[in-house]
Amino acid sequence: MVGKTLQKLDKISYRLRNETLTNLVRELAISTSNIVISQHAEDRMYERDIDYNTVLKILRTGEINYEETDERGDSVVRATKNVVSNREASVVTAVVDQKKKLILITVMWEDPK
Repeated sequence: MVGKTLQKLDKISYRLRNETLTNLVRELAISTSNIVISQHAEDRMYERDIDYNTVLKILRTGEINYEETDERGDSVVRATKNVVSNREASVVTAVVDQKKKLILITVMWEDPK
């Protein structure tokens, strides 16, 4: 009984954290001044033909489906959205809460082309 209760609490805690991160990413992505594009992300955008407007769309309306904490304590999330012709693309970004910035790490298509 206690184990099931803990599992439920873990699921609720995860869902609340996911919702909080989703809202934070969407809020920060409203202003492009809050977004920093790493050289790697810029290279992948070019290589994978994913433009900046698509990245913004993913950050502003996509679903957060992965989250971890990096060595600095910042959250690293993957936002995914169906963007063109039933293709899903993802943006992996660090959420630097203290500086109120999103640092784009990489972008990718989720399906093999």
